[in-house]
Amino acid sequence: MYPDGPQLKQVSSNRTGIELVLSVKDFRHAPFSTASDAEGKELVTSSWGMGGVEEGSQLSLSFDTTSYSNPIRIELTAYPTYIEGHVKVEVK
Repeated sequence: MYPDGPQLKQVSSNRTGIELVLSVKDFRHAPFSTASDAEGKELVTSSWGMGGVEEGSQLSLSFDTTSYSNPIRIELTAYPTYIEGHVKVEVK
């Protein structure tokens, strides 16, 4: 089940980070909490950033940890709509 409303889109990713676009302009909240790999090992994050782009708000997260097993899981602490229960947010 995927929520209706604002969507996340992957812009780029590599072993040291990921960039996403959230389809909401002027989103001004720290969205990320923790990141972990497929084995549940927490990734050390060095920084995160945000900025405005034509499509919405660009979000970036950088990892100090580069030795991990894909896929990674990024916990969100802020999102433009409230999500109740367990849902999947697919990053395209």
